[in-house]
Amino acid sequence: MSKNSFMLSRIINSLPFETSPLIFLLMALIFLIFLFFSFRLNKWLALIVFFGMITQSLTTIKSGLLSSYGMGFWGPNGHDGVWHLALINSLARHLKFSGDFFSLLQNPILAHFNLKNYHFLFDLSVALIHKITFLPTLNLYFQIIPIILSGFLGILTFLLIKKLTKNNLAACLSVFFAYFGGNFGWLVTLLRHQGLGGESMFWANQSISFPLNLQFFLSLILMLAGFYLYLSYFEKPSGKKLWLLSFIFGLIIGIKAYGGIIILFALGVTTFWELITKKKVRTLKIFLGSLIISLLVFLPNNWASSSLFVFSPLWLPRVMIDAPDRVGWLRLAQARQAYFATGLWLKWWLAEGLGLAIFFIGNLGTRIIGLGKLGHWFRNWRKISSFQVLFLGCLLASGLVPLLFIQKGNPWNSIQFFYYFLVFFGLLAGLTIGEFLTKKKIWLRIVFIILVVLITLPTTLGALKHYLSEAPAKISFDELEGLAFLKNQPLGTVLTYPHNYQMRQIVKTPQPLYVYETTAYVSAFANQQTFLEDEMTLEIMQFDWETRRKEV
Repeated sequence: MSKNSFMLSRIINSLPFETSPLIFLLMALIFLIFLFFSFRLNKWLALIVFFGMITQSLTTIKSGLLSSYGMGFWGPNGHDGVWHLALINSLARHLKFSGDFFSLLQNPILAHFNLKNYHFLFDLSVALIHKITFLPTLNLYFQIIPIILSGFLGILTFLLIKKLTKNNLAACLSVFFAYFGGNFGWLVTLLRHQGLGGESMFWANQSISFPLNLQFFLSLILMLAGFYLYLSYFEKPSGKKLWLLSFIFGLIIGIKAYGGIIILFALGVTTFWELITKKKVRTLKIFLGSLIISLLVFLPNNWASSSLFVFSPLWLPRVMIDAPDRVGWLRLAQARQAYFATGLWLKWWLAEGLGLAIFFIGNLGTRIIGLGKLGHWFRNWRKISSFQVLFLGCLLASGLVPLLFIQKGNPWNSIQFFYYFLVFFGLLAGLTIGEFLTKKKIWLRIVFIILVVLITLPTTLGALKHYLSEAPAKISFDELEGLAFLKNQPLGTVLTYPHNYQMRQIVKTPQPLYVYETTAYVSAFANQQTFLEDEMTLEIMQFDWETRRKEV
């Protein structure tokens, strides 16, 4: 379809899955509301939130919109986003408040099976919003919810750090790192004459990519809200705050299991510390309440599942060094293997240590400045508070687990623990710089902040170019017509042709979704259950999809 005929069709007819202009008006209204509240808190906060919300929303806002070639998808939205649309639509389809839990949890991409080994509370929440507001799930997922979560990220970060320190500068800088925190991958790509890039050079995605993982994003928002309420609870305890804290922390595991593990571990550590050093049970009450809610949320869909994690120490740093699409330092990889094979253990440890240092420093970027505040806490360990112990527990779990364990199905998925680590270190970096500069002369503040901003922003700028260019994946208009036809048919099971993994090598971009990746797009847009689709997600959930594929 040419651009002229595309525009003519939009004027004469309503194209399948076309986004209403009202969606963009709603987005603008949401944006203005967050700016208004940000400005009420602090004018500099409003400026950071303004650019932060715009920047983060650019990663998702174009996905799901129609263009001259059909419907485009950018980045993980072509797989992960489409899978969540399939699940959200399936949940909304069966959401009748009848108490039929197993009907609700039908697997949309594997007929006659229910979901397992999956945290679905985010998807259920979106399905509920869709049922209440009648807003299309497509627009909720790609346009509306990302901008809402982005707004909450800035405001909650500011409120948390302001409550912790009463320092506006530290709070604003923490918000900056929350929105724009980046790694040092751009230095590597510049040295390789590849321009700005390298957002996932050291495995972890950076702040700009939060909207590409809305489940992580929502769990992070709940964690920040929980931290704020935790501080408030210790200032003035009440039963209402206790129950609300338990509810917030307990729900996280159903939204993002990684986040739930982190917060439960941190609450357990803080409880133990309080009992030993202060003989108090404040955090114990929160921990027990959160644990009970977590079990109620987690077990019904996971009680019969086997472990999703495999003990594999340093898998991520090693593959990062070895893989040509990451750091790709072949000489270091060969040296490490040679030292191990010949029993040169000291040199082997040094090689492993160097790889580990590259992993941490590379991922942290300018957030490594947060070591200053971390060191201050440890130097004054006798005066450490319950919140600081809780925060350190979150740091420990989010930093250590991905170094020791990999996930079955997709081993690199465990890097998502590290996303929380980066956010927490960004808060420490904001605290460190803010408290350091508070008593300095104004010119030193300006120079130092400009320097930090200039070193931090290249990651965001390098990542943005991928989302402002042509879409790598699409659904053509012909397919959209077919999917719209299926959507209007009685509920049933749709048989799809199995994904051909070789086609992606020969088809030019934008590639049709059936070429781009094994995805759930038929289930997502036809709003039907499919016999077999999205083998990658089925592998993560530990389904025997290969037997089903042979049947097809």
